[in-house]
Amino acid sequence: MPKRKDDKQDNATPCSDQLNAESNEWFAPEPKFFMMVEGSQIDWGGHDKDRDNTIRQTLLFDMAVKEAIEFAQRDKKTLVIVTADHETDGLLLNADRRNRLVAGWNSDDHTAGDVPIYAFGPEVIHFSGTHDITDIPKIIARLLDFIIFPAPLKAAQPVVEAVRN
Repeated sequence: MPKRKDDKQDNATPCSDQLNAESNEWFAPEPKFFMMVEGSQIDWGGHDKDRDNTIRQTLLFDMAVKEAIEFAQRDKKTLVIVTADHETDGLLLNADRRNRLVAGWNSDDHTAGDVPIYAFGPEVIHFSGTHDITDIPKIIARLLDFIIFPAPLKAAQPVVEAVRN
């Protein structure tokens, strides 16, 4: 999604919570479907070091997640997965001596930090533990009976053994 300075600036580009609420109803009759809702404005807020916008966009994304979970609770067949492909700028939150919010960043770009994955609904077991980000679409494809990804590779041989063979 394009960068938005505020939620009122571009009414032609809906917020993720608006998209999610409408999309749930469009796709509900389908036996299996995949829908991705992106919270891209959180990333833009991080790049701009804009604490207030980052918080506001995170709250809007939280509303989209809430809508998806409520749909899944009614539907009983929907799996909701929430994750990210990266973390931006290493946002640090703390409080000062007067208990006011203090924000800082420890990077100027995307970081190499692990990102969490949360899931709710049937088949949630496939998303417990730690996963490489490249495995997430493979798991989703298998759950949807898509045959577009090869089977996961076996553990790689150490370089020395591979050269000898």
